[in-house]
Amino acid sequence: MPSLTFHTVDAFTTKPFSGNPAAVIVLTEPLEDNILLNIAIEFNLSETAFVLPLQDHTEENPHLLIRWFTPAAEVPLCGHATLASASVLFSPSSPLPISPSASLIRFETLHSGPLTAERRGEKIVLNFPAASGILEPQSFATSGEYYEIVKTAIEKAAPSLEGQVVAVTKTGFGPLVEISSAVSIEGIKVDTTFIADGIPEFLVAITQPSPSPSPSFDVYSRVFAPKVGISEDPVTGAAHTMIGPYWLSTAARTRLGNSKFASPESAKGEVLVCSQVSARGGEMDVTYQEGRVELIGSARLMMKGVISF
Repeated sequence: MPSLTFHTVDAFTTKPFSGNPAAVIVLTEPLEDNILLNIAIEFNLSETAFVLPLQDHTEENPHLLIRWFTPAAEVPLCGHATLASASVLFSPSSPLPISPSASLIRFETLHSGPLTAERRGEKIVLNFPAASGILEPQSFATSGEYYEIVKTAIEKAAPSLEGQVVAVTKTGFGPLVEISSAVSIEGIKVDTTFIADGIPEFLVAITQPSPSPSPSFDVYSRVFAPKVGISEDPVTGAAHTMIGPYWLSTAARTRLGNSKFASPESAKGEVLVCSQVSARGGEMDVTYQEGRVELIGSARLMMKGVISF
């Protein structure tokens, strides 16, 4: 009977029972896709990550393939399960030995190019590509057919947001929807049936300047992916490859309350402090430069065990 060691990790949080939980399994050989999907179904978390050492992997220079599955499908990119995977690999309980002197893990993906995870003090820094389309002028809309489709679906899903949609940006993942800070998106009820039925893409993110007073954070967000079995994702690294560049490198930055973003031009090294205000909640710092996004966060190991099949 085959068996695999697994870990579950709460990602983008320092507190237990918060952030986004992910299962992580380190493989020693490839498994069929249907087995990977069935394992993800068994865990029933928003994502399960599978990592496999590549031929040139060494303890000093870790190099692995990473794939992510929801209980419904494989997804092209996942931030929190990558953070969870890195935290497991860097930990003393890792089933794959990594040298204590190794501070960088290289990940290869099937759909999103190379990624890295760097150990930086108590936090881990993920380096991801920015979401495609996020900074293209033609992707941004305050009117037009796509804007109206998304706006209508959002307002049906959450009637309290009627009249609060500021802009819609179409990306490779799906729409990023800016909401006015006149109403907080934290705690509002969202019927994701309308999102699944009304918006063609698999992921929808809403974001806003953090409503005053919220001195700890620059922006709030919530993320929904009902088409791949995730009604609402607790904390979403992939969505912040849209959110970070949007707030740091477009005119939207001047709508943030923090005076450090008063200039319409972004500055090297700017850090956007983000809170995803789902029921579990989570947070990360985000930077953007030359098409790449850094997602900086913490993770907590919660469980370790063996799955047999």
